[in-house]
Amino acid sequence: MGPGHPIHSFAVAETRTKVADQFVPESTMEFDIGNIVENYITDGARSRPLDRNGKPFRTESTPINESDDFLTEELNRMPLEKIPSLPTTKLMRLLQHADDRTVSTARRTLGGRDGFQDLHLRLAFQLYHPLPTVRAELIGLLPNIGGIQQSAWLAELMNDPNADVRFLAASALATSSDPSMQRLLVDKGKRDVDPRIVELAERIQEQRRRIRR
Repeated sequence: MGPGHPIHSFAVAETRTKVADQFVPESTMEFDIGNIVENYITDGARSRPLDRNGKPFRTESTPINESDDFLTEELNRMPLEKIPSLPTTKLMRLLQHADDRTVSTARRTLGGRDGFQDLHLRLAFQLYHPLPTVRAELIGLLPNIGGIQQSAWLAELMNDPNADVRFLAASALATSSDPSMQRLLVDKGKRDVDPRIVELAERIQEQRRRIRR
């Protein structure tokens, strides 16, 4: 990787520093992200958690057997010579392309320009996989993978078209003791259209306010 091509945040190892407003979410937030992901993949809509009043969250969720296409018409028709100039997230989407040459060019660019190694390429393939269950599995894997910046991957998953995947990403952020990940949840979650995510973001924001008092 030559000069002028910094390693992208997706490929940077996470650094943890102690800061004044760091806190562990309250025990009332009973999130075990591994179990939530496993239940979602196994049971789908039946696994949705309860809100603060003990009632199931109401949401217009995409059925888990439906798929999402992350390849726009522009990306599907992208000439090979233009691929190296694409931003990182579009390169990662191209890993789902049907043309082997397109995939190979995207992989080479991610490796040479953005510092992606085999691990990052596998995660990127999963990040934009058409099936929401595959993307949900990634959320459960991230806490156990070293050498990556979890927040970069979770931030992208917070933009997922599937509301359940976004909620799982928000749940992972909610269980973190890293203030930057909590801020990410508050910033993105409060603007989400899914009421589960909005409520979760508001709960974390309120907890942070109480800690600062």
